[in-house]
Amino acid sequence: MKLTIRSFAFVFLSLLFSECRTYYQINLDYNSQLQAHNYLQAEKSLDKLKLLHKQRNELLLVLEKGKVAHLQKNYAESNVYFNKADLLIEDYNKAAKDYVVSATINAQLSFYKPEEFEKVLIHYYKALNYIYLSNYEDALVEAKRINLKLQQLDDKYKVDRNRYSKDAFAHILMGLIYEASSDIGNAFIAYRNALEIYQANGDVYMNVPIPNQLKKDVIRCASLNGFTDIQNNYEKEFGMKFNKQDVPAKELVLFWENGLSPVKEEWSVNFTVLPGQTGFVTIVNTDLGISIPFQLNNSNTVSVSDFKMIRLALPKYTDRQSLYKDITVHAGSKNYKTELIEDVNTIARQTLKDRFASEVTAAVSRLLVKQAAEMALRKENKELGAVLSVVNSSTEKADTRQWQSLPDQISYARIPIENEIRISATIISINGQTRNEEFDLPKNNNPLSFMNIYNMESTLR
Repeated sequence: MKLTIRSFAFVFLSLLFSECRTYYQINLDYNSQLQAHNYLQAEKSLDKLKLLHKQRNELLLVLEKGKVAHLQKNYAESNVYFNKADLLIEDYNKAAKDYVVSATINAQLSFYKPEEFEKVLIHYYKALNYIYLSNYEDALVEAKRINLKLQQLDDKYKVDRNRYSKDAFAHILMGLIYEASSDIGNAFIAYRNALEIYQANGDVYMNVPIPNQLKKDVIRCASLNGFTDIQNNYEKEFGMKFNKQDVPAKELVLFWENGLSPVKEEWSVNFTVLPGQTGFVTIVNTDLGISIPFQLNNSNTVSVSDFKMIRLALPKYTDRQSLYKDITVHAGSKNYKTELIEDVNTIARQTLKDRFASEVTAAVSRLLVKQAAEMALRKENKELGAVLSVVNSSTEKADTRQWQSLPDQISYARIPIENEIRISATIISINGQTRNEEFDLPKNNNPLSFMNIYNMESTLR
């Protein structure tokens, strides 16, 4: 019997070995190809990753495929993937059976459920794709879907105002798309909504100060809509003056996507289990200042006395240090600085913090189910119960999956364009070194054109 048990344990643990690495570690080659701007190789790397081709990870696969197609300027193909992502998110919301897997075995074995900011950024890339395809009608649809997504978030978290439930960047993006579609009325509303998010949070929201460009845009759109009193109030408040003669005939909206978003890693945390009222315990870690009440389900066959201390595997974010810190754009004889508009790093950390209690609760629930199974098996066979204990410990993993090709930060600038067909940029590294790049401008006669450029070079801290 002992040989059988050891063989069983060896085989099972060997099968588990491939899943011991974090999701980021499994995707190292893909991330390296992205940072080297080898997008074709990055796509091939995705094709080789067996983990991404499992049904539960299909959403992650289409998100990465959509981003890589966007980077290769295959905008129609990119939106095919992102549309697929939209459908998968809707389907997963209905997948009740998936809860059983994540609740009893391992969260990474369940269908991937995207973070709220990842859902918003799907529409950012879809809208840009449509704009680059000269399809402003569908770009507007994406802008409206961003608005709907934000309203759902706001309704969901009305009680807790500190959660990530608004996104000023998304409102600014909506304003820009409305403006590009000559809908100045809705552009003003979108810009004002963004402004109000900043002002409701002390002029800094999710680590992003109010962009001066946003102040100019809300004043200009107020003027163009004939809202003279509102225009005057904003001009007085911001110390700015709008002059219609200063409005350029053509402008470029440039987004600079710098670095890559932080990666999820696993960390183990010890908790003391303190008994409470009947049916309740409190999970405590005094070093981290964590105290979470937990209700034991009536069906659980374990009690508080079965464990005094528990060790949980939870996700945490680790930064990827961007190689570059600043950019200056040159158009004609003038230079332009970008302003930070979206700090994905800060939002990602806030989002994980927002659901920390639910992560702990889910991990404790899994632990109780495993503990009950282990105790039941020990009564039947002590040695098999010991093996199951090892297996339970090995299968308790934090879910470290994420959309990995998102930028760390997004900055933007509105740049007047005259007769230029090309602009250049000086990009400054964190060590003070500079590099120069040139970019061809979009070939159209639109008053407002768009371009996003990327510097994904970064190192894991």
